[in-house]
Amino acid sequence: MKRIAIILITITAMLTACSKTDVWLDYDDPSIYIARNGVSFNTAWMYDTDECTVELGVTLSGVRPSNQNSDIEVSFQVDESVITVYNDDITQQYSGQVINLPADCYQLQGNKVVIPSGEVDAKIPITIFTDKVEALGMGPDDIYAIPIKLTSTTKYRLSENAGQVESIYGIMLDNPRFYFWVNRNATTAPPVLGRKVIFGQTPRVENFMVTSYGLNADESYTLTFEVDPTMVPADQTILPANAYELPSTTVTIPAGSLTAEFPVKIINDNVAFRQVFFLPITITAASKYAGDPVKGTLLLRVDVKNDYEWAYVSKASIFASQTGRSSSAQTNKAPTSWDETTLMVPHGYYREHLGTGYWISYGQLFKLKIIPTSDKNKWDVEIIVDDDTTVDSSFEQNPNIESYYDWDNETFYLHYRWLHRGNYVYVDEILEAQF
Repeated sequence: MKRIAIILITITAMLTACSKTDVWLDYDDPSIYIARNGVSFNTAWMYDTDECTVELGVTLSGVRPSNQNSDIEVSFQVDESVITVYNDDITQQYSGQVINLPADCYQLQGNKVVIPSGEVDAKIPITIFTDKVEALGMGPDDIYAIPIKLTSTTKYRLSENAGQVESIYGIMLDNPRFYFWVNRNATTAPPVLGRKVIFGQTPRVENFMVTSYGLNADESYTLTFEVDPTMVPADQTILPANAYELPSTTVTIPAGSLTAEFPVKIINDNVAFRQVFFLPITITAASKYAGDPVKGTLLLRVDVKNDYEWAYVSKASIFASQTGRSSSAQTNKAPTSWDETTLMVPHGYYREHLGTGYWISYGQLFKLKIIPTSDKNKWDVEIIVDDDTTVDSSFEQNPNIESYYDWDNETFYLHYRWLHRGNYVYVDEILEAQF
């Protein structure tokens, strides 16, 4: 009986808790305020019409939209004293910098805004005459603003916090412009976008989204693109012309849309191994407005790899014939492509002691050539030591055990050795590709 009682009490408590959290009550004393109160900075886009409409929000707090069952008329006015009081307060961040925007630089549609039934906010539309604002010749520290103050409401009350019913609505001018979406977070220079292509693989077209700041979807815009060598870093090399194609040098953002795709095709087999190239593509013109000076350039970093260059997990057993001691090790390896069929492979393991006083250096490299055969589970491999490698000159493939590459499982089975103090050190290694 005690267990049953405990369970019933627990369930009752849970139901009570749920009922409390699921109920959303209105406040006893809802109020109306300006969300962007105080000093705010707002962009007026410099359209070719010389007009831009911005909005200031008015919000009713403490009432759910479903319970807001009447139109609420909120009155407001332009009150230059709001800026005067602000500038006289030396504790304010922009004290002394704010200037009343001249009345001929903007237009308000009346002095009232309505919060409709079923809604809890409304917008005060403000038309900015951007050509007149530009003619003011704003200095670097000037803040031109419209001081708006709520004065009354037909229902509920205005916020008792005076700062919440006043807005110093600062205006900043900016030009509409186009940019590559991948550059959206760039500030002072276009970011480098890495592209490692696979030699021998069929080239594919990659599309890069272009969009805009400040424009809406009411008309179409055609953009023109060019490869711009001046955007390549001074110490880097531009991608050869035969290693890429631009299926088109123009794209159109259609009316009703805010984006378009710009296609780029890299010709994999014409990208040289062991080199890094850059392909800079810039929005050079538009049917209206222009490209962003930073984000309007797509800077691709292109290099080529063969079909075997991946990250690998290395599992190895090591035997030193001089001492008869053995050990094992596991690490990650990142071979790089030497040519279409050859990898440059890091050799060794950090501080792997063999009991001979010999420490294998991870910085040593050897070449590994892959030779396809009819058996995909056992392709031939050849370890190469030459002037480009850094392993000991005695480093060689173990002739007594077969080394091979399992193409299906993308795994190498390697057996090699080298001389240390006249005796061989033997390594049996498995390299498993990771994706």
